[in-house]
Amino acid sequence: VAAVGLAVLGESVQRTYNDNRYVGRDAALDWVIANTEDGARVGVTGAWTDQGVAPIYPAFGTRLQNRVDYVGPKVDGLLRTYEDREPFVDALEREGFEVLVVGRARPFGEDPGRTGPLEPTEVPREERWARSAGFERVAESERFVVLQAG
Repeated sequence: VAAVGLAVLGESVQRTYNDNRYVGRDAALDWVIANTEDGARVGVTGAWTDQGVAPIYPAFGTRLQNRVDYVGPKVDGLLRTYEDREPFVDALEREGFEVLVVGRARPFGEDPGRTGPLEPTEVPREERWARSAGFERVAESERFVVLQAG
């Protein structure tokens, strides 16, 4: 009886921990956590700094119910970025993404002398491409933009 009680208590603690683990750490990721409880297809793309939460785990949701994938080509086992709009939009359509989390930092290879966050007025190319394909901005923070399929 004690073992069953301990298991039930452990499940409750684990559930509370997962429910709140990343909440309140980034406004854009909070939107993903709060609005994707039905097993959404979530894409992650762009670049982000290591100053804060990475978007991968929060994109899976509190119950790890979402299907999450990187939106970019995989070349020789390495993740790369699309250089042009057409293959990016093709990937969005082919994979059926409902939500897209776009990092708002400069890709490392783009300009080695200028890594780090984009200026507040700069829009990541992945966001521009996704919006041209019908995605709408639903949340943002300094580090991420979240778009939802229209």
